Amino acid sequence: MEIYLVLGLLALVLGGFVCMVWGTLGGPRWVRVLSVIMLGAGEFVLRAISGSGRTGPSTSSDSD
Repeated sequence: MEIYLVLGLLALVLGGFVCMVWGTLGGPRWVRVLSVIMLGAGEFVLRAISGSGRTGPSTSSDSD
């Protein structure tokens, strides 16, 4: 069962990559829209991952 999940995720990633390259080269409108959606989803995931470990500004209480 896990292999199907991994293969499905791999197919989505490869499909998104193909759409982004095709959209950059001037593909049809639906490909360009899909590439913008994929870029937005990637930005959302990156912000969610990088923001999950931060709770506030880090302050150092090291007094030398």
